[in-house]
Amino acid sequence: MFCSSCGQQNTPGSAFCATCGGPLAGVAGVHQPHMVPQGTSGLAIAGFVCAFFCGLLGLILSAVAKSEIAKSNGRLGGDGLATAGIIISIISMLLGLLITIGNN
Repeated sequence: MFCSSCGQQNTPGSAFCATCGGPLAGVAGVHQPHMVPQGTSGLAIAGFVCAFFCGLLGLILSAVAKSEIAKSNGRLGGDGLATAGIIISIISMLLGLLITIGNN
């Protein structure tokens, strides 16, 4: 049986993960709390906004936000916002490069 939180394989019949301590799905009598995100990552918001003005900074902030969100085990939201920040950062940097090359 694999843990849905950390992916660690556990012995059959275990109620909780041996690695992260989270409840294992499908075990009778174990309350499965619904994990609600506590909020959107501030880095994801900052990365998205910075992507429009400073592509490199937006790219860095968004990449760090995606890592932070992945490590939070569902406590932080904003993965889509961080992904959009990465995409917009790359596009803005490419457009800036094309404009610079076009002017020379």
